[in-house]
Amino acid sequence: MYEDYPNYGYQPQQPQQPQQKRQNEMPPVSGKLVWKGDIREGRNERTGNEWKLQDFAIEWLNEDSQYESHAVFTMSGVDKVNSFRNIPLGTPVEVSFSLDGRESNGRWYGQLKAWRVRSLVQNYQPQAQQRPRQQAPATGNQRQAAPQQMPLFESAQGLAPKDDMPF
Repeated sequence: MYEDYPNYGYQPQQPQQPQQKRQNEMPPVSGKLVWKGDIREGRNERTGNEWKLQDFAIEWLNEDSQYESHAVFTMSGVDKVNSFRNIPLGTPVEVSFSLDGRESNGRWYGQLKAWRVRSLVQNYQPQAQQRPRQQAPATGNQRQAAPQQMPLFESAQGLAPKDDMPF
């Protein structure tokens, strides 16, 4: 019936396929990189391929309380671990990860497998914690400037925790 009418270049759009999710993929988590474990490496006996693993931890300010939350992730893969070396401690990061669990001898073990770690700031240079310099005592009308206090924790949203003591 409509075959006689020209379509004037109109092409119906095909429905877009949703992006393929990884199995057990969770929403990304953002926080401050606070710990990096030692790199574990070896070679697969069967294939001869090199492998590397590294554990790391991030902290973020929990929205439900005034205390920081922490999570430990495992990064695997030679290329991923090598590129992860360039991210210094204290850097705000976003971690994409998936959940993994396994049973061994009647016990269950869980693991957060990071498959991407992205720095939230480019060219981040953490400020070193420096001791205040000893200055000569003020004499006469000279006033001694008060040392500037730097926050010890600052999340990616710019929030600093109030009091981290539970009592």
